[in-house]
Amino acid sequence: MKFLTCFSLILSALFLIACQQAGKPAREVAAESDKTTPATAASQGATAAELVGVWYVEYIGDRPVIDRSPARIQFAADGAINGNASCNRFFGSYSYINERLTISENLGATKMMCLPALMDQEQRLFQQLPGAVQANLVNGLLILRDAQGNQVIKASRDESQ
Repeated sequence: MKFLTCFSLILSALFLIACQQAGKPAREVAAESDKTTPATAASQGATAAELVGVWYVEYIGDRPVIDRSPARIQFAADGAINGNASCNRFFGSYSYINERLTISENLGATKMMCLPALMDQEQRLFQQLPGAVQANLVNGLLILRDAQGNQVIKASRDESQ
């Protein structure tokens, strides 16, 4: 009887540990993948069709976004880019040819005021986003990188679309 009780406890503990790993938020999984995959590691470039859609920004550079931040980017099939930079909406154009991303330098944006932390985050997004030249999909996350291979944006797809 003691053996059966011990076995049940061990099996339950293993099950709970497995559930905890599977239920991690995307940010934690992304952070762990960064630890195991160097920024310079070769990865599969996204196709133009994979890039199209709405992406929730999780990291700008190597800094995570503020929790429940509205930051998102939408790549449209016609070459339009728009989204929410954390406070203001933005719009512009992009091209993605032969796995080379080009985002317009002068993105248009609304000019609302928000909390200082959101305004700072928005400024970082506007500074970093036009420098993205590579788009890769790693474990379902979109990683935009600059010409030196540095992470510019890390985002998760909006699955509700």
